[in-house]
Amino acid sequence: MMKKVWAWINGSFTLQLCFWIILTTLLVFLCAFSVGLYFASENLKMEADAKANREIDFVQLFVEKELKGVSIAGENLLKALERQNIQRQFSPEDLYDFFEIFLLDNPQVQGIAIGFEPEVYPEIGEYCPYVLHLGNTMQRSDIQKKYAYRESPWYKKVKETRAPHWSDPFRESSDHHLIISTYSIPIIHEGNFIGVLAVDLSLERLSRLVNSIKPYPHASLTVMDRQFMYICHTDTNKILTSSQDNVDTSALDVDKSIFTDMINHKRGQGTYTYQDSVYRFYYGPIRDADWTIAMHCPEDDILTEVKALRKNMRRIATLGTLVLFVICIIVIRKHTKPIKQFSEAAQSIAKGNFNTKMPKILHKNELQQLSCSLDNMQHELNDYMNHLKETTEEKGRIESELRIASNIQQAMIPKIFPPYPDRDDIDVYGILVSAKAVGGDLYDFYIRDEKLFFCIGDVSGKGVPASLVMAVTRSLFRIVSAHEPMPVRIAESMNESMSDMNESMMFVTLFIGVLDLPTGKLRYCNAGHCAPLLIGSDVSMLPVKANIPSGIMSGFKYEGQECMIEPGTTIFLYTDGLTEAENKNHAQFGEQRMLEVAEANSKPHITTKALVMSMREAVHNFVQEAEQSDDLTMCAIQYKRPQQENVLQRSITLPNDVSTIPQLAEFVDSIVEACNLDMSVGMSLNLALEEAVVNVMNYAYPEGTHGDVNIEAHSNGVMLTFVISDSGTPFDPTIAREVDTDLAAEDRPIGGLGIHLVRQIMDSMNYERIDGKNILTLRKKI
Repeated sequence: MMKKVWAWINGSFTLQLCFWIILTTLLVFLCAFSVGLYFASENLKMEADAKANREIDFVQLFVEKELKGVSIAGENLLKALERQNIQRQFSPEDLYDFFEIFLLDNPQVQGIAIGFEPEVYPEIGEYCPYVLHLGNTMQRSDIQKKYAYRESPWYKKVKETRAPHWSDPFRESSDHHLIISTYSIPIIHEGNFIGVLAVDLSLERLSRLVNSIKPYPHASLTVMDRQFMYICHTDTNKILTSSQDNVDTSALDVDKSIFTDMINHKRGQGTYTYQDSVYRFYYGPIRDADWTIAMHCPEDDILTEVKALRKNMRRIATLGTLVLFVICIIVIRKHTKPIKQFSEAAQSIAKGNFNTKMPKILHKNELQQLSCSLDNMQHELNDYMNHLKETTEEKGRIESELRIASNIQQAMIPKIFPPYPDRDDIDVYGILVSAKAVGGDLYDFYIRDEKLFFCIGDVSGKGVPASLVMAVTRSLFRIVSAHEPMPVRIAESMNESMSDMNESMMFVTLFIGVLDLPTGKLRYCNAGHCAPLLIGSDVSMLPVKANIPSGIMSGFKYEGQECMIEPGTTIFLYTDGLTEAENKNHAQFGEQRMLEVAEANSKPHITTKALVMSMREAVHNFVQEAEQSDDLTMCAIQYKRPQQENVLQRSITLPNDVSTIPQLAEFVDSIVEACNLDMSVGMSLNLALEEAVVNVMNYAYPEGTHGDVNIEAHSNGVMLTFVISDSGTPFDPTIAREVDTDLAAEDRPIGGLGIHLVRQIMDSMNYERIDGKNILTLRKKI
């Protein structure tokens, strides 16, 4: 068959010309295409390696952030202890209490220990109190009873160098055998070494956090020490085992220089073969702890885009070949037709037919036009290849940067729920779902002085600019509210700061609230945001003054509001991404549907998480496949009645006469005895109550005026609470400026030490003015 076709081609000048032109064109096309594909593939490989190295950078920063968080927490704890003078202010039992409070505020720290030199507590000798945070429980122990802590590396090395140090990973000595690494800090008092403060980082927790980052479907992220011992691994059972014990070295083909680079803390990458599979390997140092992070990934995962490009380019090549073939056939047939006609005419004349009309021969300019058409096709193909390469590189870079920005933004909002597992008077849950990689919504909350400070906001605009304003807004809320208890003043201060730097004319709608947990009094200020829902026995909108959004007008005077929140009531906060969510027909979810879902979840046993998830599911079912057009943020705060009944409740009323203070001492002593508290705790409580009550007696009522001071005490077996109330002049001691105890006595301003003392002794101090009464609540964990 092929011989017949070839013979047919040889028998026709037209077909021969057509065949050679097509063959030449296809060869040129395929050569150019192959060269372009090679360079595009190499560029994509380089971009894939760059992307993988950016992933290593991200995880490296993530691990270093965790290490830095634990080390900073340890430094802050030491400063707090030094301010109180560890040796004088704290009994051994007090240290346990102090550690527990610190661990609750710093969940990234697994445990705290202080190992003392024997002369610090001569009545005890060697002493090393240790508190381990295990979920909702705290485990206390004295390490000295388990092993000679002064001979352990975490103590000896710090004592020798007098410098902070991260220990090698080890299993701690409790029954739980947790795998930890310890950040140890020397304690120097008046130039003398007196002990070591150690804060623990859980490596199992760090492993879970590291392996929650999945840059590629089959990637494996590990952290190793200089001896190639696993510190983080997808399988937590392999932590503290050698990588060499987990790999069949006979099936491993790898350049040994990689291991030398890792030991010397160098960055690098390479490939290796293991059990007939090719892997790519990327590694980098974590210098703070003398560790190395490594990512192993099948080469197929890394080169997914390269393979996709090759596949698409093969399709383009096949299609291009067919198109070129057709074009060549059409062009050649068009331009060889005159040659065929000339040949036929010549044959006719040769036979004696002199009347035959001679056709026009193919002109030179027509051949040039054909050549130019082929050149243009080649240029267009090259342009397409270059554009495809640039687009692929830019897309990879933008995706990586947006993902890092999204992770940073998500880290700024609360994401650990329940946030206060040790409290039974509050339940909080929130979510933020951005329409793009990054968005402009925010919510935040925290507890200070028995008050829950919270906010929700929506930045005008979308994308990266909105996310930057969101970060600034959240930071301003934390900074301002740290020393200001009134929402209206928080809103005004934030508005001033944002208006001054608002060159881009972006603004934020905000709702700021402060919920007093002992009384249920809610103070709030709205700045152009959606009115929250109150979900209790019924569902209603919280009455709000609109005000204007933050950042629009400097000097605007906001109007604050307040109300009482009944136990069992949920405050539901949201952004307009909820009510304005659209389906494919552009119909909005609306307030009515939101109210219906809220009413369906208004039963007392419904948790805040269940409420938020029900609302999210309702929105999802409504919009279905429609693309999300706006950020969706919801936060629910349920104020609950404490579940534990008071096992003790007593009260006493005294006149504003300091001569009656002995009666107060007897009252406090009876409470201490009923709660079986230590004598040292009783002395501290007596001192704190005396300072607070005498302050009321001296300053609440005008001189010569009679007035009463009522003191209530109640305990639920976990927390001891004193409520001091009077009808005198309003005064909030919680806003008093902190006293600088480092100053000499003659340099300190007069007053303030009494309040400072109360703050140091009690776990929390809270003030409210309700119905013309000053109400001061002091709480002590027992």
